[in-house]
Amino acid sequence: MVEQAKYGFTMDDNLLVSVIKTQAGSLSKALLEGVMNSIDAGATRVDITLDHERFTIKDDGRGFSSKEEIKEYFGRFGTPHVEGDAVYGRFRMGRGQLFAFAATVWQSGEYQMTVDIENDGLEYGLKKLEQPVSGCLIEGRLYQRLSDWKYTETLQSLRKLVAYAPKPVYVNGEQYGKPASKCKWTYEDEDAYYLILQGADELQVYNLGVFVESRYASSMGAGGIVVSKKALKVNFARNSVLEDQCPIWQRISHHLEQLVMRKLSSAKALSETERKFLATRLSNLEAHPTLKWRELKLLTDPTGKHLALSALKKFKRFVHIDGEPHYAAAIHGSDGTFVVTDKLLNRFGVGSLNEWLARMERYDLVNPDYEVVEREQLAELDLGNAKTLDADGLTRRESAAFHTLIILNDMLVARLMPYTDIKKIRSLRIGAHKSNAVAWTDGQSYITANRKYLNKLFNEGVDGVYEWLLTLLHEYTHDTDDSETHPHGEVFYQKYHDLTFAAGKQFASLAREGLKIYLQQLKTRGVPRPRRLLKQLRD
Repeated sequence: MVEQAKYGFTMDDNLLVSVIKTQAGSLSKALLEGVMNSIDAGATRVDITLDHERFTIKDDGRGFSSKEEIKEYFGRFGTPHVEGDAVYGRFRMGRGQLFAFAATVWQSGEYQMTVDIENDGLEYGLKKLEQPVSGCLIEGRLYQRLSDWKYTETLQSLRKLVAYAPKPVYVNGEQYGKPASKCKWTYEDEDAYYLILQGADELQVYNLGVFVESRYASSMGAGGIVVSKKALKVNFARNSVLEDQCPIWQRISHHLEQLVMRKLSSAKALSETERKFLATRLSNLEAHPTLKWRELKLLTDPTGKHLALSALKKFKRFVHIDGEPHYAAAIHGSDGTFVVTDKLLNRFGVGSLNEWLARMERYDLVNPDYEVVEREQLAELDLGNAKTLDADGLTRRESAAFHTLIILNDMLVARLMPYTDIKKIRSLRIGAHKSNAVAWTDGQSYITANRKYLNKLFNEGVDGVYEWLLTLLHEYTHDTDDSETHPHGEVFYQKYHDLTFAAGKQFASLAREGLKIYLQQLKTRGVPRPRRLLKQLRD
């Protein structure tokens, strides 16, 4: 049997160049790497200068003590730090971020190193200085000149990145930030400092005083700042915490969650961020000893009203409606119906109504005999504000009024057609409405008249018929369904104006003709005709 040979992996130089150029997302982040290197070297102060074309970083740390040390730790990437010899460093890669933005000159101890990857690639110059330099001095000539706004942005970003650095950092002579131990915090434990800021959209995470990342407040339960007291495990670019590999961050997250829970348990009102945080953690709420979690108002109905979780028990039917806010608001509450919107599903971190209901069942928040209905079934269940009625159920007087309205509708459209874009007569229906709507339409094929106004308006004579004509004209102006709401925009009012102008001169004669037809319909059905209405036709 031939013994298997083994070979070590190697890395192409181009890969190292790519790593150098891509691990830094910004100049401010590269300068932060310089600050962290200085602190790792034991500096008690770091001074940075920056203008549109150059920067310097000066510290009073240990620096490089020999040529061999330079070759081992400066000329070689990836040499790991010994446990405890650095605050931030892991593999001595950070300096590459400075290489990506500028041609740099490094002076430390008796030596000077020059790096220019744009022109020299992966080679650096090394020479002995005539006069030794204490600590480390880095001078950089930027490959791209900073514009005014980019210069300002870089300074602002750098201020945030070093806000709680454990050693003083001066930028162009101004101290940026101060150690976390000298700041005021909401809470403090052995792992971190915590500042909870009401209404903040994000939680800023600092590793031993230097910025790592921002997290959505909705995922953490609160916005604000967390500064770790111990080193967090971060990714290669040092812009994200490796939470699954970092027991310290896991403890911080747990402490933060407990802190947020205590705060929210006594809150008089919740923000959307807080609702989302709580809604995705029902199991945590149930286990929390002091939290009356069933009374938390984590539900929001389509009208915008916030309801407690316990309110779900009173609903017997659930339907998912989105993109139709007015219709959803009208359906909600009808005959025990709860309307679930996409916004509510997103708050609970689920993708469907059934998934949301399964979670509500798990925590005994809904009645066991509830039913799920589809959007298309709502009309069959007569839910919502509008309801269609059978015309055969009308009284004789109502029937006379309804048939008069049908004739008036035909007459009105016939007179409008030559002057407007109305080319189709909409059929007439009879219905009931929970609001005071006189009529409504689907915007295309039919108009529904409210039964309660049939006798009421026709009994007013010419004026009432005139109001019916205006109502029909109003509904012809709508080209979308207005059964649950009557949206009126600029386009609507322009169209209504044009229709009224086209038909206005004929309204008086149509109103009298309509009253005459109504009285004839009453006579045909054997219904007494009011004398005052007969008198209006004689006047």
